[in-house]
Amino acid sequence: MYVKVGISNKPKVRHAQLEKRTPFKFNLVEQFSGGGSKIAELEKYFHNKYERAGFAGFDGATEWLDCSDDLLGELRTINA
Repeated sequence: MYVKVGISNKPKVRHAQLEKRTPFKFNLVEQFSGGGSKIAELEKYFHNKYERAGFAGFDGATEWLDCSDDLLGELRTINA
């Protein structure tokens, strides 16, 4: 239903934080590594193109997007 798009310098640590602080269960779909500016561009692109889920009140809440086939398709074709 939702996809979180965000940046972290320590993905394993961040994922563990989110598991504790997010009020629902989630699974990792894709994870990209690369230069900071390229990853920041990707994050901005997805947040500008796709609708936000409208969450608030927990860590990372504003980075969740409404999931769609188009969004998942784009995520799965990225070569970061």
